[in-house]
Amino acid sequence: MSLIENKVFLYVPAYKPNFIENAIRINDKLNIILCLEDGTPDANKLEARYLVKHAANEYFKKTGKKIIVRINAIESDIWKEDIKVTIDSKKVSRIRVPKVSKPEDIILIERYIESLNCNLQYEIMIESKIALDNIEEISKSSKCIYAFTFGASDYELSIRNGSIDIRSDLLNAREKLGGFCRENNFECFDSTFMNYKETELFKIDCEFSQKVGFTGRSVIHPLQIDIANKIYSVGRI
Repeated sequence: MSLIENKVFLYVPAYKPNFIENAIRINDKLNIILCLEDGTPDANKLEARYLVKHAANEYFKKTGKKIIVRINAIESDIWKEDIKVTIDSKKVSRIRVPKVSKPEDIILIERYIESLNCNLQYEIMIESKIALDNIEEISKSSKCIYAFTFGASDYELSIRNGSIDIRSDLLNAREKLGGFCRENNFECFDSTFMNYKETELFKIDCEFSQKVGFTGRSVIHPLQIDIANKIYSVGRI
């Protein structure tokens, strides 16, 4: 099913050219996600879009692979500009869509992309309990959905006021998302593990993640790449 054999995705702030250059040099099999959302401050959004186009061309030239871009949420007023630059670059394979909560969010994005006479695949970020509750309807909103991804930090914020045991609720959410994707044949990419120096804990977390149905993972540091590659390369259990 996968268009990209390697299922590990390195997040890179789209406004930092040195970070982008280092990411491209690390591993020619590495999947890079250029983040125009939380990873790029508001003051740097414009220059980041310019860098996305340049970096996507360089990445394709070096690896033969297209890049992935995390756009801003549709609740912002700039998501259309993010999509426009990804389409103009012609070297972006998918967009990662944050803060999706209902199928109408994807329908709105798809209509805009169609108005530009183009098509892209989507990685849908599940970052709230509402989104997880609506996942079946969201999954049916477009044939262009390639994967679902989990956003642990925002999901935790969404349940903080009503949760008795946040850790348990996060584990249950991951199990539900992984199980849904396994049953419905979607790729499923787990959230970042922020304490990159704790490699043994990261390994244990990846093993749990792979067991419950995740097929890959977003990472924030090169130390995490080989660990995640080894665990997710075996496929689903």
